[in-house]
Amino acid sequence: MVENQKLRVREFEKYVKSRGNGLLLDLKFDLLKDQHRDLYDKVSSIPTNFKICVEQAQSLKEAARTLVSRAVDQLRQDPYWRSIVDAN
Repeated sequence: MVENQKLRVREFEKYVKSRGNGLLLDLKFDLLKDQHRDLYDKVSSIPTNFKICVEQAQSLKEAARTLVSRAVDQLRQDPYWRSIVDAN
């Protein structure tokens, strides 16, 4: 299952890169380890099925918000992507 998911990500990344200025943001919870250890511990312990409680869902939302915010900050360092990110 995990290998299938990794293969799909790789294939989608190839597709995105083939479209000129395409960019795939591969957000992994491991990126939370250093600066948000408590959040990393919470989301890493959540089972990989869809039977999660409200508190676990909130932790996943917080993790996603943190990871996306970090990715947007990195995009702003590139002039091309900064114009797109800041336009929205």
